[in-house]
Amino acid sequence: MQTYNLSVDTDGQTTFKYLSEYSDVAFQAYSGDLRSGKVIFSTHYVSSDIVDGLVSVEGSMTFLSVCGGILNLRSEKARRIFKMVSVVVICYFAVVISFLMYSRLFQSTVWGYPENVIDGIITLRLLTYAVYFGVVLLPIFAVLVFVFRERADAR
Repeated sequence: MQTYNLSVDTDGQTTFKYLSEYSDVAFQAYSGDLRSGKVIFSTHYVSSDIVDGLVSVEGSMTFLSVCGGILNLRSEKARRIFKMVSVVVICYFAVVISFLMYSRLFQSTVWGYPENVIDGIITLRLLTYAVYFGVVLLPIFAVLVFVFRERADAR
């Protein structure tokens, strides 16, 4: 643990450069012999490049799933269960891209994006796994769309 003493300006503010090797940052104010309690910030940040990449990949997969879903939903011969699967897949991608866009639009800092998106329940790590799952899910969905569409058209 390293300690740095920073002076404040006339408004009582100070600035410092956040480095990626910082894990926890603590602040404590003092003047002469008086000291405040320590305030510890444990916010971990994710690189902007990673979040931008996740948004790009997930945005593309959302677009492709909507296109495949529209093909399937418009087919009169497609089975009802498969139409429901299309709606579920489209909703999955829409929810994931919504959380990623929320983080990207409202949580951006000069240090990147906070790992926590929504109260520790939704994190960028969880969204990364959701994108990986989507990368596996989309080809399976695409194959099902074309297989069932061909079978429905053959009848």
